Amino acid sequence: MRVRNQIKRRFPEAYGTVRQAAEPLLREVRFLSKVGLGVVIRRSVKKTPWQSELPLQSRLRVDARDLTMATLDELRRHLDERHVQYAEGAHTIYLSPLAVAQTAFAAVSGRYPPGVGLKIVKNPLESGQSQYIHKVGQSRIHRAVTYSPKTLILAANLLHLYGIGPRLYDFVELGVGDSGWVGYVVAHCAGPALDLEECQRGVRRIAELQHEGLITIIAPGGFGHPDFTCPACGGNALADTDTGSFQYVDFQNFLLENYERFLSDLGSRAGRDTHFGDETVFRGGRYLYQSIPGLDLPAKRSTEVRASFLRALLDEAHVSLHDRIVLDYGCNLGMMMGQYLKLGARWCHGWDFPPVVAHAERLLLAMGCTRFSVAGVELSQGFEGTATLPAFLAPALPGCVVSYLAMRRHIGWADDLSRLPWHAAILEGHEDEPEPVFLEQLHELGRRVRFRVGARKRIKDGDSGERFAAVLVRQGDVPSYPK
Repeated sequence: MRVRNQIKRRFPEAYGTVRQAAEPLLREVRFLSKVGLGVVIRRSVKKTPWQSELPLQSRLRVDARDLTMATLDELRRHLDERHVQYAEGAHTIYLSPLAVAQTAFAAVSGRYPPGVGLKIVKNPLESGQSQYIHKVGQSRIHRAVTYSPKTLILAANLLHLYGIGPRLYDFVELGVGDSGWVGYVVAHCAGPALDLEECQRGVRRIAELQHEGLITIIAPGGFGHPDFTCPACGGNALADTDTGSFQYVDFQNFLLENYERFLSDLGSRAGRDTHFGDETVFRGGRYLYQSIPGLDLPAKRSTEVRASFLRALLDEAHVSLHDRIVLDYGCNLGMMMGQYLKLGARWCHGWDFPPVVAHAERLLLAMGCTRFSVAGVELSQGFEGTATLPAFLAPALPGCVVSYLAMRRHIGWADDLSRLPWHAAILEGHEDEPEPVFLEQLHELGRRVRFRVGARKRIKDGDSGERFAAVLVRQGDVPSYPK
């Protein structure tokens, strides 16, 4: 120390040059010493199937014609000129629902449930990519071990599943042309200030998840970091609007551990509770109806193969799901909704029996899906699905797509099919159903709704027998909504 001080006094300019050159290396050493080499090694190993498949949902782009700022300074100036109050952290800028409505990001507001805020990543979008960790003065290793903004959906959804994080509604691209920003559309936490006891209870729950092997904290110093120091956790601990309970909003501080085991546990429980169709001892009795992407669990239907067939039919019929609402009758575990979201659906809403949709919601969140809602109903021909649709979907319903997969034999043609303003319908018949029967059923539907068959073929996947599937394209006048 004494020698260093003498050199600093006698040769200040040379010392400063050496110090400046060494600072990036010292920054990496400090980060490693606080986080541990094991975290870096685990992030660099070969990806497992779930890491390659998830998050399942594709990113949508919301065009904002007035969004011209291309740098962080221009973004701040845009907010300041509109006298918008916003919260700025090291890596993101957060806009409350009121603030969103006052800015060029207002196009986001009507696409999601009321009361959503917007968390904007401070690094502008470049060549379709964005880093979460803001570049100025940050460790390069820190940037490397932190998940990409898209993968962080999984961490955010895991916190929400355990009741300690707000509902994430989307990870969205915002902008015009080649420029833009990425942000998280999230439920706004507007509850009262957390007291010390409630904050400590929440942090203990995070510690339990780490002890259970589900997450690893990568904030330097772990629970000693200011981001985990109560009562405010560096501004990251907020109160739920309705319950006042602890909500942790800075999900970039976490890595997922043993996530495949977590998914398998969810899938196994779902298989026991929701199996539909014949049981077989060779598959362990009651097993999944829909396979779960990224997991090797037995299932009657192969979600990926089934989705591949249906994508081909949609292409043949010249029907795109991009930015359309998809309504899924008999959604089961929601895995086909996940595939529709992968194809760019704006939102998916599914109906099934109450015990089934409870599993569907958990699994879809675990798969990294956010743009969805489900309703538990007693499925029948006369049930009014439109009565359970979230109100914010109403303006975007004209031109929606209906998913009606292997449902007609169980509930007939739902009355909703003649009331909804759908543009296209994805239909699937039943195992080993003869072609004349399938065509007769289409003819029966045609007595209620005018359509043309855009594409039709036999499909087969998983343990299921062959069946016909078709994409119908609406013809004639489409009813207004609501009717």
